[in-house]
Amino acid sequence: TTADFQNLQNQINSLNTEVTGMLGRMNYNARVDFSLQDGQSYTVPSKGYLWINYIGGASNGGTAYINGGALANGASSNYAMGSVRAFVPVSAGDVLSASKYDNQSSVAVIGFFVPQI
Repeated sequence: TTADFQNLQNQINSLNTEVTGMLGRMNYNARVDFSLQDGQSYTVPSKGYLWINYIGGASNGGTAYINGGALANGASSNYAMGSVRAFVPVSAGDVLSASKYDNQSSVAVIGFFVPQI
């Protein structure tokens, strides 16, 4: 019947709302770009997502860390071919940082953060 169909549609709409709320969405209008060098860090302001577009450097390159744990290494690339793509869900207060491999190396970690809404 029409009433049964409407009830089913209402339940589906309610479920869609719940799932969307659980998954969250990226707020690209509030995007924050970052570019870190050796010893620099970025503290995440709210729950959201980090998109790491590039980790690379000269000589032996370096590493990107999240809360002190290694996230990904950047290859020795002389800044030419060191792209490492990573998508990382994060919480407020998480810290992204960069560290070069040795004194002959350099490191760059480039990407952006978007909050979850």
